[in-house]
Amino acid sequence: MNGKKIVITARNSDLPDAGAVRLLEESGFTVIDHSGKNCGTSTSEEEMSALIGDADGVITGLEPVGRKVLESCPNLILIFIQPIDKFDSYNAATRRQVAL
Repeated sequence: MNGKKIVITARNSDLPDAGAVRLLEESGFTVIDHSGKNCGTSTSEEEMSALIGDADGVITGLEPVGRKVLESCPNLILIFIQPIDKFDSYNAATRRQVAL
């Protein structure tokens, strides 16, 4: 284990892909799947911060990942967000060197 955690909040029916999750786990990541918690546009940044916690990465969809989440989750170094136009804190992320 490399001690790194990836959180999935996307509720898309294609996620989480079992093959992708297996690949992450085989690479030493702990995968925490919150996709069944009905996250979405009505999820608050406070709720997202609680779900992400001390994870190093998040795979998300329509859920808000803004400045509050970035400030609340200092370990976050990777954000996979689809669609990317839902990400409103590009400048804050790049200042923290968070990969998008």
